[in-house]
Amino acid sequence: MTTSLSLDDRLWTLDTFTSLEASYPSIYSGLKTCLGAWQRLDLDSLERLIAARGEEQVAATQQKGEGALRGALILGGMLNPLVQKLERATAEAGAGESPTLGIMLEAAQKNRRELIETAPALVAAALRSSPRHERLRGHATDAVERTLHRLEQMLARSEEAGVRFRELAPMVEQLKQLWADLDRALAPLSRMEQESIRRPHSDAMTSAARSLTRNLYLRKSEDRASGAWPPPVINPGGTVPEQFAAALASAHYSGATTLLAPWLATEWPATRLREAMEQASEAILAGFDLAIAPKPGGYDVGSNPLELAELREDGQETIAAEVTDENFRGWWPTQILTDEEDAWLTEISYVASYFVIVVEVAGKERIGYLRFEL
Repeated sequence: MTTSLSLDDRLWTLDTFTSLEASYPSIYSGLKTCLGAWQRLDLDSLERLIAARGEEQVAATQQKGEGALRGALILGGMLNPLVQKLERATAEAGAGESPTLGIMLEAAQKNRRELIETAPALVAAALRSSPRHERLRGHATDAVERTLHRLEQMLARSEEAGVRFRELAPMVEQLKQLWADLDRALAPLSRMEQESIRRPHSDAMTSAARSLTRNLYLRKSEDRASGAWPPPVINPGGTVPEQFAAALASAHYSGATTLLAPWLATEWPATRLREAMEQASEAILAGFDLAIAPKPGGYDVGSNPLELAELREDGQETIAAEVTDENFRGWWPTQILTDEEDAWLTEISYVASYFVIVVEVAGKERIGYLRFEL
């Protein structure tokens, strides 16, 4: 194998191709874009890593060299559309092909190959010459294989009939620790090497992990429904927006209605609040392969400095006339969250999102406007 890159410098001499600016503006523009990336490429650092042999030389050149390799791969990817345009243009030109067009195509093809294929192979050869690097790579390879084996063991356990979530619950933290251990084993290696080590087992690990987390979540949901596992604890808030969010998250819809201003109470009875929460949850669940939506586990009441005039002017909110500048106390975007563990198992972080306006009525703060985001 060669021990250095063999790039075609003709591609980077823009003056050679100025005649194409008028006849092939798209190709010329694409070349200029690639030239900009070429000028930013730290080719010296890449070449130094490629030439490195042994632990000491590799350690001294690895960080900058691998950064340069990432830049080389990006540039190689940028050359793809340029090569495609050049190939179409030369095919259409046929016998009347411009020699300049042919030179650009030949140089672009060669440089793309060197940057995308040859450079990674040469860097890999340099890294293999370092005993320490090979030890790290071997450790990472073993870690990936151990991770897959452990995932398969945990998955089999989660599929056993009659097992309560209480027995499976420790797996959640075990799974988090498993991923953390794998990340630590891979961390000393470049992203490219991490990917190459993961790749042979990536699909199997992803499938096992997805099935495992799904099983844990469904078993937890079933046990909650039967009373064998407690529901999330919803902490009541101190402000009216927080109290309202806590009531919705706890499914205490009749309590939520007591926090509504008079003009909103008839519009939003407890039955409609329940329906809105269920619809919001169903809309979010539609993007996931789950039959049961996570239970609310908390809430996040945001803050926003918008004034009433701004809310009326944007045209999105239909705000009752009873909400005035005098009684307006703020605009609060809010999310009803899942609990932390459910969010981790399902990747569903919230089950409803809505906006409220707080007003003061008869000396008490109340919800004067409500809109769910579906």
